Amino acid sequence: AKSLLLVVFVPVPDPDNPLFQLPKAVSGRPAARLAAYTLNEDYHRTGLRILDRIIQYLDLSAGELEAGVDAGALLEKSMAVAAGLGCYGYNTLLRTAEWGTQVHLGYLFSARPLPVKIHPSEIHPDCADCRLCLQSCPNQALSSTAGLQLQLCRSFLASEKKGALTWREQQLLGGALAGCSLCSRCCPGTTLLPGEDFSIDAEEFCKMPAFLLERLMKGTVLQHIGVTRLKRNAVAALGTQLPHAQRSAMQQSLLNCSNSENVRKTLYNWPT
Repeated sequence: AKSLLLVVFVPVPDPDNPLFQLPKAVSGRPAARLAAYTLNEDYHRTGLRILDRIIQYLDLSAGELEAGVDAGALLEKSMAVAAGLGCYGYNTLLRTAEWGTQVHLGYLFSARPLPVKIHPSEIHPDCADCRLCLQSCPNQALSSTAGLQLQLCRSFLASEKKGALTWREQQLLGGALAGCSLCSRCCPGTTLLPGEDFSIDAEEFCKMPAFLLERLMKGTVLQHIGVTRLKRNAVAALGTQLPHAQRSAMQQSLLNCSNSENVRKTLYNWPT
């Protein structure tokens, strides 16, 4: 690569997102939450569409570029800071002057120099006297000195953590099905606030056939998380919200209808 282009872009609302067809939460029953940003257009698609237009404009051929959005082991945030696109907030997210922390990043490597000049803008978001993101995290995963403790982060546990969840991890998940927006939506510089989180019925979600979930999730952010991990998260939401007297019966019911080892192990980790 001879050059690297980084782009910052904002999410695109998707009022027709098929995830709205998932069973809605009912008062008095255990619920699992989809973070509001998961209901936007899949940011991978949004970013790749922007990058495709840039590739066409620069007349780059397939053999002399590599482009992506949230793909591969690339430190996009630190590169974006170096390029003058923003700075780190206490929540460890890229914070921009225009849109706060509600942004996504895309990258484009080129095998030839790009005919552009970079003029880093003077962006100095001041987080010194603000602790809102630190205070908003229910698991205290954020620290002004230690940064992010990944094993405590709801978003990591819901969307990235592989395998079964221990009972402690199920409690830390706090009913999240996918993602968490708490440390980003409270940022004072965030002008494009997402809508409300979408709560679904945890039991109904657990019992939905995998093929139906895959069909609803196709083309959404949830497709990247996968059915098994999402069902595991819904199981955690059930286990932490059901009264002890109902937990044993629900555990056996779900064990009878689940073939996933990670889901079953998560169920076995419920306290008896």
